[in-house]
Amino acid sequence: MFLKKKFALTSTLIVGVVISTVTSVAFAGSAQGPKSSYEVGSYRYSNYAEVLTSPMPHKPNDMVATGHVEAKTNVPTGYMGLKTELYYEDKLCDVQDWYYNKDSAAGLETSAQGNCGAGNYYATGKTAAYSFGEYKIYDITNTPKLYGGANSFTITSSSTSSESTNKGDSSFPKNKNGETYGSAENVASGSKPDLIKAIGVDGTLGYVRAKDLDTKMPEKPEEAISKQRSLAEESYREIKLYDENGEKEIGTFRISQKPDNVKESKKDSSDDYK
Repeated sequence: MFLKKKFALTSTLIVGVVISTVTSVAFAGSAQGPKSSYEVGSYRYSNYAEVLTSPMPHKPNDMVATGHVEAKTNVPTGYMGLKTELYYEDKLCDVQDWYYNKDSAAGLETSAQGNCGAGNYYATGKTAAYSFGEYKIYDITNTPKLYGGANSFTITSSSTSSESTNKGDSSFPKNKNGETYGSAENVASGSKPDLIKAIGVDGTLGYVRAKDLDTKMPEKPEEAISKQRSLAEESYREIKLYDENGEKEIGTFRISQKPDNVKESKKDSSDDYK
């Protein structure tokens, strides 16, 4: 079962034709982003994401972001990490936190799910690959946008200053405390603002701290798997939702942790090329 925002779901998704460009808006049941390839150590990987309407008949208005990481051959336990993010318009809607392959595997898939209102959604995230004492992190390219969701609640905000509409622009506005704030849409991991625009569990529009979203990476696979095993399935961690000054706490944002719907795949043999 996917973790989800706890909103009432009342309307029906709009369907149509997928336009297959990263910046397009798709009116269909799913949209897939491009694959990106990279090599870490002696292993070759690729990652990509998909956004789709909920396959659950009783949750028809939820939107699902699915992240994928694949290797050309089976890699050891804990060598692949995946973090999946669902965005609504330019706002963070739901996150599935880092998860690592618990067995030798050549593929890993996790999902984030939510309904943050009627509008355009896309999937993105990050992958990690272990080599020589550290994890190297790679961004997943955004999917095309897919229309869905339902306006079954009102997004509220305590913001008193203008909101940033940056699209990959690193010149974010600064609040009175000198922190940058705005949307993380189309922004590389290392260039995101200090405060990222997000929608809390009750529909409150605010900002979460980037450092709260990204916990410290493990130093080795054994550490990653040990922490992962200690988590209960479908657990989550809560972080604070702030106003644009990062001072007033206006809500809560939940990050899904150990999911119960992970898909790991394994090559039939280990003689695939690396």
